[in-house]
Amino acid sequence: MPVYQIQDFKSGLDLRKSYATAPAGSLRTLRNCVVSAGAEIEKRTAFIPWAAAPATSFGVVSRNGAVYVVESGTTGGIVDGSPGVITLPLSGLPIPPIGPPPPPGSSHPVAALADWDLFNGQFYIVMLGTDGRYYHFYNQQMIIDPMATSSSIRTYGSKMYGVDGRLLRFSAINNPIMWTPPGGTDNNGSGYIDLSAQDADSTQLIGLEVYLGNMAIFSNLSTQIWKLDPDPSLNQFVQLLRSTGLIAANGALQFGSDVLYLSSHGVRSLKVQNVSLTAGTTDIGTPIDEIFRDLIIQNGEAWFAHARCLIQPRSGRVFVILPDRIYVLSTFQEPAITAWSMFDAPFQFVDACVAEPWVILRGDDNMLYRYGSDVTAQYDATEAEVITPALNCDSPSKNKIFHSFDVGAEGTWTLSVGCDPNNQDTEEDVATFTGSTYVNPTMSMPEQSTHISLRFRTTDASRARLGQVNLIFDDGSTD
Repeated sequence: MPVYQIQDFKSGLDLRKSYATAPAGSLRTLRNCVVSAGAEIEKRTAFIPWAAAPATSFGVVSRNGAVYVVESGTTGGIVDGSPGVITLPLSGLPIPPIGPPPPPGSSHPVAALADWDLFNGQFYIVMLGTDGRYYHFYNQQMIIDPMATSSSIRTYGSKMYGVDGRLLRFSAINNPIMWTPPGGTDNNGSGYIDLSAQDADSTQLIGLEVYLGNMAIFSNLSTQIWKLDPDPSLNQFVQLLRSTGLIAANGALQFGSDVLYLSSHGVRSLKVQNVSLTAGTTDIGTPIDEIFRDLIIQNGEAWFAHARCLIQPRSGRVFVILPDRIYVLSTFQEPAITAWSMFDAPFQFVDACVAEPWVILRGDDNMLYRYGSDVTAQYDATEAEVITPALNCDSPSKNKIFHSFDVGAEGTWTLSVGCDPNNQDTEEDVATFTGSTYVNPTMSMPEQSTHISLRFRTTDASRARLGQVNLIFDDGSTD
């Protein structure tokens, strides 16, 4: 009898084709799993509760592997098993000499940690006030320069850069607390550029990221590439990319020689297109575009405002962290793996940062959780789910009798199948098995259809993997 083989799962989650026409190796669902460097499926490790953050604190940040939260109060040191505290003068915050004070009755003018970076080893922190203003702090001191008003910032080339409405602002050289340029012909490196003079869609800038030695500055609707120099007179406009922008200030991420960013169309990248080093838009996130379109329709773009993109240490996987889920990109050069998967949120995500070897996530319960592994991987009983397309075994019009299956696996899995290519929701249970089935008696699967979708699920609180799958069937041929 013929044998149909799924050799690997290196395509990962991919919804570009329909349920009945997508190729083997791609998946309709890949939940609470990742694709390994061997193109096999592995259950994700556990989100490990690590420490409680003070309810009056904000965000989560890191430096040299140490984790901190931001709070107004007594300075806290690093305590084993708990975060440190970055003390900022948040209570009774003085207002820079521009515009009105906070609304009457406002007892605490800080709403959120908007952005942060490190400059000369010290924290540069931007806080969002309840009055809608952004307040800057360097080395735990408030910056009183009236032009320190950027909403998103980035350290680059001995200066701090930030976006503020239509303006790209930058600090003095080696002096991140000085943003207002001196008068006359003096030049300390500080100043600003009005990006709307280059493009009408750059009136509300959202974020920025370093790209191939230049700076990519994003609005929602466009992206400008600039060559920036410590001397502002040497700044040069390089390129404008229309109809592609950013929807989350922390949704842009350096990824090797590329920048990945979260746009209204999904996850996109900036890449070298030719030898002239002109940038262009590519579509690394195309396999999951359908998902992002649905999320934007259901929740609106504002739902993505606090999304964060970061790289998991050691594995090099990209995390796109949304309020109730994480999309994970696994990339490996050999055997040419670019695979998306998704993690359910065991809690609502509020903020996240990287502290080697962990991804640290803050939940809406004010708990900090670690994801990753330093020595031994830990697992939990979260359900992992893998659903293939409706497979036609290279003969879509032939009716087939599916007799049995074999699979290379670790852990205990339950297999269900769907045999209606017009309805992904129908399924029936087939078998539960532990480990690879090759040495076991044949795993029977008496099903009849032109197509078959395989659905593997596990709640093992231990390592679980799926590799090569074989389907044994009869389609009336003489093989």
